[in-house]
Amino acid sequence: MNGSMGSVRFRRNGDLAGIAGEVLRPGMIGYDQARRLYNGMIDRHPALIVRCAGPDDVVRCVDHARENNVQISVRAGGHGVAGNALIDGGMVIDLTAMREVLIDPVNRTARVGGGARWIDLDPIAQGYDLATTGGRVSSTGIGGFTLGGGAGWLMSCFGLACDNLRSAEIVTSDGELRTVSDDNDPDLMWALRGGGGNYGAVTSLELDLHPIDMTLSGLLQWPHRMAPEVLRTFHDLAQVAPDELGLVFACITDRGGRAAVTVTVCWTGDVREGERLLAPLRSLGPPAIDEVRRMRYEHVQTMLDHTGVWGSRNYWKSGYIPDLTGEAMDTIIRNTDLMPSPLSAIHLWAHHGAANRVSEEATAFPNRGFPYNLHIIGAWTDPRSDAGGIAWTKEFYNDMGPFFSGRSYVNFDDLVETSRVETAYGPNYHRLKVVKGKYDPDNMFRSNQNISPRSSR
Repeated sequence: MNGSMGSVRFRRNGDLAGIAGEVLRPGMIGYDQARRLYNGMIDRHPALIVRCAGPDDVVRCVDHARENNVQISVRAGGHGVAGNALIDGGMVIDLTAMREVLIDPVNRTARVGGGARWIDLDPIAQGYDLATTGGRVSSTGIGGFTLGGGAGWLMSCFGLACDNLRSAEIVTSDGELRTVSDDNDPDLMWALRGGGGNYGAVTSLELDLHPIDMTLSGLLQWPHRMAPEVLRTFHDLAQVAPDELGLVFACITDRGGRAAVTVTVCWTGDVREGERLLAPLRSLGPPAIDEVRRMRYEHVQTMLDHTGVWGSRNYWKSGYIPDLTGEAMDTIIRNTDLMPSPLSAIHLWAHHGAANRVSEEATAFPNRGFPYNLHIIGAWTDPRSDAGGIAWTKEFYNDMGPFFSGRSYVNFDDLVETSRVETAYGPNYHRLKVVKGKYDPDNMFRSNQNISPRSSR
């Protein structure tokens, strides 16, 4: 290991003293598998991966890193496209073995481990006809998703995932295991609701649950040539959408290899009212595919799983759109004509309802009034396509610049420039720096969309 990062001390069996979980070094069986992330473009080689068995292991890792000047990263679900879960030459605090789920049906809460994914929580919560706002691909990690804000199907009903974060267990840079809530370390709790992985290693989260049983959900698909009228009709529907309606417009390559446009919906209200709301879309002409039907929410959560191919090569950008003008629509459609591979796509998520009624400064996540988030997904499998795929994503993003608010969604982007991180957090950035200075003054947790510490003095 590079001496500038300190030395990692090993026993003969490779363990840090007292670690109950698995400790992996380069060359050991399981090491290469443990360093694989959702984004196959990320190819980093940590000196050490510690697959923690519980919070005590996390404490020991943080203490060791602090005392020996070892750079660290924290891996939860490993789905973050920026690849911040891995660090070259340092130590990965790997939470993927910590996937426990405990449901309290009386108080309507779930307690999940720091490495849990939505596929772990959703089916169990649905056993009690309960759910919360989750990621739209079930392999997404709950921790990273929630700490970055967490936009999902139920956000217009119940707010973002971070709005449903009731408490969290976190190991901060001093090695202290804290249980934080609105009553205990409230400034840290505020920062965890959208401030990303800047404040420590979150070993468990307590989330609010809500009654959800059957929904009216699914996908409507048309040929790509119908994109202009489908997008206009989607926009008209989004303007009047009740809280019970979650919806997204997408330009994709369908399973038959054809360019297509889709609108995917999740309706949690009365079925007849949901069918009435969807009528303008169906009146455009019979969709080539109409999969909208009654389904349980746990199945809604897997509708888009086929779009997220683990190990594919990904480069994403995102931006919030305050006004979806005709020119903005034309720019979106023009750029999707040039998608570099069948895995590439764009998703235009409608944001409204409960998520947008929270004030900008109530949580660290500030992006509360924008009606749309555009997610530009550059994805492919062949490394030789890297340059072309990245170029398409960047050029698309730049073309949309005049229509963006300037804010980004940290879960959908790689904000490597400090100026972009500051812009993403808007009016909350300086308060986040003060909280960082209190709980991580030496910026130990910096393998993230980093917020550098500032003293509160």
